[in-house]
Amino acid sequence: MGELEYGVTRRELREATEFHAKQKNAYGRVVEKIRLGAPKLEYLDIANPFAFLVHLCSISTHFADMMHKCCLPGRPLRLVIYADEMNPGNPFRPEKSRTLQCIYWAFVDWPGHVLSRTFAWMALCTIRSSIVDTIPGGMSYICRMILRLFYPADTYAPSMARGIMLECRGEPFIMTAVFAGFLADLKGHKENLEWKGTAGNVCCVTCANLDKRIRGDTVNATIGLDCSDPQQFIRRSNEDVYAAVDQLVE
Repeated sequence: MGELEYGVTRRELREATEFHAKQKNAYGRVVEKIRLGAPKLEYLDIANPFAFLVHLCSISTHFADMMHKCCLPGRPLRLVIYADEMNPGNPFRPEKSRTLQCIYWAFVDWPGHVLSRTFAWMALCTIRSSIVDTIPGGMSYICRMILRLFYPADTYAPSMARGIMLECRGEPFIMTAVFAGFLADLKGHKENLEWKGTAGNVCCVTCANLDKRIRGDTVNATIGLDCSDPQQFIRRSNEDVYAAVDQLVE
């Protein structure tokens, strides 16, 4: 069975994991299934972020104190989602078939000593890359599903935007959060947002006047990758991006 660090056996870790995963509160079970609809995986196990936060506050006064201190009146927390691939096993003999997409999340407002510890980031789910490849849209579909999990369109469903109820030392408080962005490397951003990246001439979704082929000043306000002045970037609105997608579909 094997004994790990601090005298904890693998069996004890498995039993503890199963125990906490089954815990249930007002926001549901800590670990639950959501419909993925992939050809090879109909339902995906996730750590319910709302139920997970409530459960952590109930079993750890230190975590509850930290969340309470971060939640200032009128200032929502900033949610960051991290997605990256990992290949378990021998790093010198990677097997593509075993590659996993790992999804984590955290709040930027947490103290630095927490954000700098990898184990402190909340695990949302893991999914085999081979399964992601069978889904139309790939990781961009998964990212959309994750955002709808945190910010559902249903007005009666729990939402980080509308706030969830947490408790610190017997006193309830409301926590709200806005989406601050995805944290990933270049490959991850390209997969998450399904865009071309630096391989394309127009390699930024939100910058309407950026062209990879341009260098130096131009008369029509077009800028290149060498531009470091934020004031020169012309931003696209959501409607501009939707219109561009519609044109591509046509």
